[in-house]
Amino acid sequence: MKLVLYCLGGALVVLVGFSLSPAKGTPGSEDGSNIVSYSRDIIPIIEDKCLRCHTEEKSNPSELYLDSYSSLMEGGKHGKPVLPGKGEQSILVQKLGASVPFGDRMPLKRKSAPTGNYLTEEQVKLIADWIDQGAKNN
Repeated sequence: MKLVLYCLGGALVVLVGFSLSPAKGTPGSEDGSNIVSYSRDIIPIIEDKCLRCHTEEKSNPSELYLDSYSSLMEGGKHGKPVLPGKGEQSILVQKLGASVPFGDRMPLKRKSAPTGNYLTEEQVKLIADWIDQGAKNN
């Protein structure tokens, strides 16, 4: 904990800093980096929310398979879902939000994921951040 004193226009302001950094190994970890890792951060979301439908073993009308990095980057019937460096413009992020460009919001309600339907805002932001950082296979 650190104590910082500031004097602003005759008023003494005391700021007490607490370490609020996320747990080690998560974006914004103790090393100060905000690097999102595909293997550490993105795969668990895909496994929990997407693989009920988006595997090569299952017939999927979109032909988008998410069971490997190369399949994700290759895309499906609607093109490449990931535009490295452009998270908000990527179809993957758009299909996870409330206002989808076509079809249904993912994941479909009728094929509920183990921990519920839609991704949290934090999960969608994490995916968008990963794409903004170049969508690396890291």
